[in-house]
Amino acid sequence: MGLFDRFAGAHNGRIFKIVPDYVDVKRAPGDSVIPAVTFLDWAKSGPLVLWNTPNTVWAAISLLVYFAFPYDLSATSVAASGPLSWAFFAQRFPLWFAVTYGYTAFWHVTLYHLGWAERPFIRNRVYNLDKVAHNMCVPRAARQTTRR
Repeated sequence: MGLFDRFAGAHNGRIFKIVPDYVDVKRAPGDSVIPAVTFLDWAKSGPLVLWNTPNTVWAAISLLVYFAFPYDLSATSVAASGPLSWAFFAQRFPLWFAVTYGYTAFWHVTLYHLGWAERPFIRNRVYNLDKVAHNMCVPRAARQTTRR
């Protein structure tokens, strides 16, 4: 296995139409057993967490946003007068919203509308715009209590 085989969550250099090693393709989608992570597994992969997981992509996006749209930290800025204020939040929210929902929209379009994936995590699950909006707007903890 080369250094770039699992770079940024890819599998042998691919991010679409791949199946992780632990997935049994002979079983129905969603029926494979996901291995439990042990402390030893975590310790071995910990130093590479930004190299071999999709967190690499988020780190790159974060750095791009930070340098392309830097915070105004001048003495007269909203951030200097109240970094936890509604004014600061209102100023940065459009950027945060665009980046987060743009990333999410990319995955929804490529996986569900363009069909770049073949095995769903949940068998027979039908995605529609109502479900996508629900998943994007309802906190995860609330979704877990309402999902049956």
